[in-house]
Amino acid sequence: EGQDAEDFELIPDGDDAQPDGASEDTVSLTLRRENSIRRSQRNGSVRLRRNISIKKSANADEPQKGQKLIEKETMETGQVKLAVFLQHLRAMGWGYSAMVFLIYFIQTAAFIGQNLWLSDWTSDSVEYYNMTYPSWKRDTRVGVFGALGVAQ
Repeated sequence: EGQDAEDFELIPDGDDAQPDGASEDTVSLTLRRENSIRRSQRNGSVRLRRNISIKKSANADEPQKGQKLIEKETMETGQVKLAVFLQHLRAMGWGYSAMVFLIYFIQTAAFIGQNLWLSDWTSDSVEYYNMTYPSWKRDTRVGVFGALGVAQ
């Protein structure tokens, strides 16, 4: 409703439509119209800013869902309950969660396998003491060690 009044302000009255004689020329009429437009734009912009700040302050009181979850978790002490883990898994999605666990399992198995393989490889120094190390064995050791590294 306030906007309608501002629109009417922009439309000159019948008396203002034509300059009356030498006292008012086209330039002054144009300047008055521009001032009226600027004043209505300023008022509209102030009103818009006021409405936005009112909406922001009203929404500031409502905590978001994520904030509620964080607040709930920080209040808990001791061991993390299984329900919290399940809630996180559901939030990530079951497919993505399964993929993360599978990749983590493969990486851990490759890490352990690489350490065991390296340990076994070092024992070759006792077995092949003062002997030529067979090239097929060297290639196998390096290949398996590299594959486990790539798997990690």
